[in-house]
Amino acid sequence: CIRDRAWCADLGIGVTQLRRNGQILMTGPGMTDNLSEDARLISAQVHAQSDPDIASRVTRHVQAAKIAGQAHVALEVLKNEREASSIYEIARQVVEAETVRDVTALEGVAAKCYWRAWKQAVFVPFPPGQLADVPSHWFKFTGRASLRNPSERGKNATDPVNAMLNYAYAVAESESRIACYVMGLNPAIGFGHSKNLQRQKNSLVFDVMET
Repeated sequence: CIRDRAWCADLGIGVTQLRRNGQILMTGPGMTDNLSEDARLISAQVHAQSDPDIASRVTRHVQAAKIAGQAHVALEVLKNEREASSIYEIARQVVEAETVRDVTALEGVAAKCYWRAWKQAVFVPFPPGQLADVPSHWFKFTGRASLRNPSERGKNATDPVNAMLNYAYAVAESESRIACYVMGLNPAIGFGHSKNLQRQKNSLVFDVMET
């Protein structure tokens, strides 16, 4: 295993290990010799995080891009003009929001519209011969919730769509963390997610993931 990791590092290949539930166990950029290291950049991150104007400007930019992307998916992929129109309007409001808290509140409203569009369009095409063996709640997407712990969105998936989403989010988280290291940024010093204690150690990673 150590020899394999050394081989990946020599070739600049990032390595990520996930649990079966999508939780990241380990992420390595695979480019140790080429990582940017600049104390001035980290210092600038710390300063920006403590400046409400900079933090809100960065968060607005990131969330506006994310929400506009959700609207595009709702319109072009899910063919839901009503929800797409609502999400585009929220993206416009995000650009005009004044604080990180205002942006976060609008993000939550957009998420409800976005996942509602999924509920109306996303189904799992099981082969007819397997239908008798498939639990009924596996047939369609009913929201970012789990039967094991409904209060925690997206955790411990109990249906195929949420399991795939969790895996995809874990891959995105891993790629975002590697990107932070490659650019010389500290993945713990973020903006929009910096007040969330559960994500504080990865706050910039989750900011980068948004887009």
